[in-house]
Amino acid sequence: MPVSVLLCEGEDNGPDVRLLHAILRGTGVQVSRYVAQLERVFDALGHVTAARIALTCCAPRRNRLETQVRLDATKQELAQELQDKADAYTEGTRLDKDKLLQAFERHVPDCLSGGRFRQHALEVFAGKNILAKIQHTPGFHPILKRKPELEERILNALEHDAEPHSWLPEWAALRSAVEAWMPAPETEATSAGA
Repeated sequence: MPVSVLLCEGEDNGPDVRLLHAILRGTGVQVSRYVAQLERVFDALGHVTAARIALTCCAPRRNRLETQVRLDATKQELAQELQDKADAYTEGTRLDKDKLLQAFERHVPDCLSGGRFRQHALEVFAGKNILAKIQHTPGFHPILKRKPELEERILNALEHDAEPHSWLPEWAALRSAVEAWMPAPETEATSAGA
């Protein structure tokens, strides 16, 4: 897995709590404390995620719509930001402000504690937003706030662990599949270049 994925650089990737045992080894950080802090970050991003989902759901077909919103905005400020985006949208088809606000209101409960999206925050919430929020949330270990140090720690942990594939079940499954893989027997057709 590329370090960029571990660092949540992809739009839909989140920091995987299961990796913390290896990454934070020797820092004195208790993983349970980190998980509690991360839950607070998810709570803070609930309305933001609902706004981004609404923008994605309501985007006119074949027209790209910017889904970035302010991470520190309140629910009311996000509703206003969505209205402003709808008013300013000029790419072909009109962006329906009422549908956008309805989608936002409909998805807010899904993104707050107990909601279906909130229960899967690491898969649904944008990884870049999670990392940005961590940067500005007191209480997180400095290593988690400084991306170069975090990246170095991940690389060191991977390099010095005899079995890094055991960190995540999907890594172990991939390793098993690669180890069990055997190339298909060569046939006359494949050897002749057909």
